[in-house]
Amino acid sequence: MEYLDMLKGVLTRVRGCPEGEAEDAMRNACMEFCTDTRVLLTGMTVTVDGTEVFTPQFQTQVLDIFEARIDGEQILVTHANDPCVLELGPDEHAITFVDPSFCELTPPATTLAPVTLELLVATAPGPESTGVNDLLWLRHSEALKSGALARLFAMPGVAWSNPELAVYHEGKFREAIKKAASDNGRNRVQPGRRLRVRPV
Repeated sequence: MEYLDMLKGVLTRVRGCPEGEAEDAMRNACMEFCTDTRVLLTGMTVTVDGTEVFTPQFQTQVLDIFEARIDGEQILVTHANDPCVLELGPDEHAITFVDPSFCELTPPATTLAPVTLELLVATAPGPESTGVNDLLWLRHSEALKSGALARLFAMPGVAWSNPELAVYHEGKFREAIKKAASDNGRNRVQPGRRLRVRPV
């Protein structure tokens, strides 16, 4: 779903607002919503050969890794400095998520012995994205509209500025983030613990 297509219920509320300003507000609302809730999940396959697993992209930001597999077998997912990595058995692997542009495999892969990882990652739109996953919009359109409106009404010195409505829509946006994050956290194993194996 393109941001411009998501603005139909927004631009009618902020008369005179340029499409570009509204598009920026919607992009920023989507980025914040996905960052705070971790609701946008994406599967990806990457080959590790001793270099960085992720390269920074402006269309998508990787926020977290929820699952990792090698040859179909789940491996430990940790964050930086997790002592669990020191307890690995001789045939076990772990992936350590350091930051959105770098993660590392233990034991390390090399260019002579690369490893293919299947990952389930939480993502957010990047600062140069032009839209979001359709499902995100279908499930959270009202929240995202409120997030965009909160930003637009809070802009000072413009014809559509309205501090009271900015506070109102920001409150709706925050409440939606809280609910979505809570719903998304149910039945999820947090990184840093051994992951449950899915039923075959």
